[in-house]
Amino acid sequence: MSRNITLSFPHGMTAPEAQQKADAGIRKVFTQYQDKLSSHDIRWTGSHADISVGALGQSLSGTLDIDATNAVVTVALPWLLAPLADKIEGFLKNQGQILLEKK
Repeated sequence: MSRNITLSFPHGMTAPEAQQKADAGIRKVFTQYQDKLSSHDIRWTGSHADISVGALGQSLSGTLDIDATNAVVTVALPWLLAPLADKIEGFLKNQGQILLEKK
C-alpha cells in the first residue's frame, strides 16, 4: 500500500523569497545526491511545484506549495518504499528546516 507524507514548514520570509530559497535548496539536494538518483525534476507553476525523483528503482512524486507563512510538502511513496516512510519523513524534516532557515 502506498503512503503519503505531508509536512508544513513556517518560513518567516515573503512567499517569493521562500520559493527562491526552496528551489535553490532542492536543486542543491538533487546535485548532492545525484549519484543515488536515477532521475529528478522540479516544475513550478506560480507558487506550486511538482517534484519527481527516481531512486532505488522506484518513482516518488511530491508537491510543494508556498504561501505567505508556510511551505507545505506532500510526498507520495509507492508501496515498496512505504516501509521507509519514517526515515524519509525524518530526512524531509531535516532538509526542509535547513532549506527554509532564515539567515
